[in-house]
Amino acid sequence: MFLDNPNNPTGTIIPRAELNDFIDRLPEHVVLALDEAYIDFVAASDRPDMNICADNPGVVFLRTFSKAYGLAGLRVGYGLMHAELAAFLHRVRQPFNINSLAQIGARAALTDHEHYRRTMDGNREGLVWLTKELTALDCLPYGSHTNFFMADVRVDAAGLYQMLLAQGVIIRSMAAYGYPDLVRITVGRGDENRRLIAAMIDVLGELR
Repeated sequence: MFLDNPNNPTGTIIPRAELNDFIDRLPEHVVLALDEAYIDFVAASDRPDMNICADNPGVVFLRTFSKAYGLAGLRVGYGLMHAELAAFLHRVRQPFNINSLAQIGARAALTDHEHYRRTMDGNREGLVWLTKELTALDCLPYGSHTNFFMADVRVDAAGLYQMLLAQGVIIRSMAAYGYPDLVRITVGRGDENRRLIAAMIDVLGELR
């Protein structure tokens, strides 16, 4: 069973107590893989207890260097799990599943605390600022535990996406998920966030 926590595209999380209760009720033959690609953006108090692995051999935490550490191009991540399950994975994995450059980049990222801090601070500030600006544009941003969030733009999301794309600004329409008025927006740098809002002002004026 696979669960993404935090969830993409909603930005929501499974509360720690509810997750623990769910894990306690899992049959022994079920392996639960928790995709935690965005867990770095979650407040420490809301993150799952990693010690769960010690008492639950069927629970796997999957993490990546692609998001908070900015190493998406290296395609490197890791799993946290019971030693017995890790031994099984070692039997079937390819011998060179992570290249040397990716390993060097990952090790360097773990020591670059300043970059990590700037990323976390910038995301928090950007999320607050974008929420305020979009609300002023009569949109409804939803709360998020990640570096992205969903927003009800009160217009056709697919049309908004296409018009923003023509201006070189990329968001994601949620029409494919059955929400024709919702979009998913990733928090960027300050200049990128300002460019998004400026483009939204122009495009929403036309669509409304």
